[in-house]
Amino acid sequence: MLFALQYAALAGLGLVCGYVAHRLVTSSGGSLRRRLLLDRQLDGLAALPGLALIVYLAERLSQTTFVGYTRFGAAFFVPFLLLRIATHHNLKRSAQRRESTLAYEVWYELMAKTPARAHEFIENYLAQEARLTSVTARVLELRAACESLERAHAGDRFLPAALAVLQGHLARLEQQGTRALGASPS
Repeated sequence: MLFALQYAALAGLGLVCGYVAHRLVTSSGGSLRRRLLLDRQLDGLAALPGLALIVYLAERLSQTTFVGYTRFGAAFFVPFLLLRIATHHNLKRSAQRRESTLAYEVWYELMAKTPARAHEFIENYLAQEARLTSVTARVLELRAACESLERAHAGDRFLPAALAVLQGHLARLEQQGTRALGASPS
């Protein structure tokens, strides 16, 4: 029973330290090179309380063999690493969403300054995307861009016009997708 409580404490501390590591890494900024070096150091720093507890429990319970340290280490590091992996995937997904809507943000900024160049930009971008991606991927990207612009520019006077342009392209793409589905043999 005593071991179960200690393993539970280590697992709980692993989750807490994993969350702290996630928060530290997401709050660190700077260049890519700096972040590559700093992120691993922050992960190690967040794991220090768990390492200290592992050593303390192993010494206190006379489990100073390799197997004893391994059991305590696994109880801490399995939840720690699982949480770090899950949060890493969430960070990657949100970064990909931001990256996929970046061109639309540039286009939106151009609309305020030079509408003619903005129109040229969006047409060229969508033509390039048509060559590189499927209709379904473009529809999903346009929907994400509309949502992103609505969140980022809620009260802006250019937002209705921008959304109308994107929704027009979206409607055309959805018609293309419907025609392609209707034309394919079932």
